[in-house]
Amino acid sequence: WQFDNSSLSASWMAFYSFFGPERYEVCAGTEPLLCDVAAFENVTNLTDGSPLIRAVPHPTHLQVYNHTLLDLELLHGRTYYITVTLVDTIGRRTNLSSNGVRVDATPPLPGAVYDGRLRDFADTDFTWSSKVFSWWDLFSDPESGIKRFQVACTTDPDGRTVDVWTDVQPGTVVSVSTHIVPDGTVLYHHVKAWSVAGLFCIVTS
Repeated sequence: WQFDNSSLSASWMAFYSFFGPERYEVCAGTEPLLCDVAAFENVTNLTDGSPLIRAVPHPTHLQVYNHTLLDLELLHGRTYYITVTLVDTIGRRTNLSSNGVRVDATPPLPGAVYDGRLRDFADTDFTWSSKVFSWWDLFSDPESGIKRFQVACTTDPDGRTVDVWTDVQPGTVVSVSTHIVPDGTVLYHHVKAWSVAGLFCIVTS
């Protein structure tokens, strides 16, 4: 999954050719080995000594290549495949396609956040304790699904101003120790839900 609808990236280990590699070409399509989204780009030239594009080391000592196709127009909900082709020194071509990546360009659907303990099944308006609780439900993402939640507790009702978030397990009740705060202080719980694709929504109690 990815949320970016304008680029596709791929990594691959060096292909083998008895006659020696000359270059790699990369394209993208809506099916394996199809180039209907982005035509082949010559991303390396291995015979003239030019540097390898975006090369990174690999523990097995095999060469690994990375390349990103830019300025694409990808559709939400569609699956796209990158095809890498090795062209050897006598012109033979060897193709290999990825297993596909699906675009989820929309954030999760917001749920509800409640102050208090889950066992009370009610939203708490007042508390005497320096430890406050919150719980939430109904968050969802119909495409890639919910990957994780983060929480924060502040005196600001705007969750977009939160700088520090804490990772929590889905479905848990969160307790926050607020130490000592003046009487009448209003505390807000913020929940950030992340999709598998990497987008998020924020809901405040």
